[in-house]
Amino acid sequence: MDNNNVLSLDSITLKYRDKIAIKDLSLTLTDGVYGLLGPNGSGKSFHYFPFYGLIIS
Repeated sequence: MDNNNVLSLDSITLKYRDKIAIKDLSLTLTDGVYGLLGPNGSGKSFHYFPFYGLIIS
């Protein structure tokens, strides 16, 4: 990870029960402001769980 990177994810897959919600996500965020926009019920909070270290079973 470079010194300018705040968050770097490599090949993240997130499953909810038997469904794959995120498959092979890779991204690098640098210093700045980011937001996740979408309608109610679209899964915005769910996609933050890997950053919080939460486990869904």
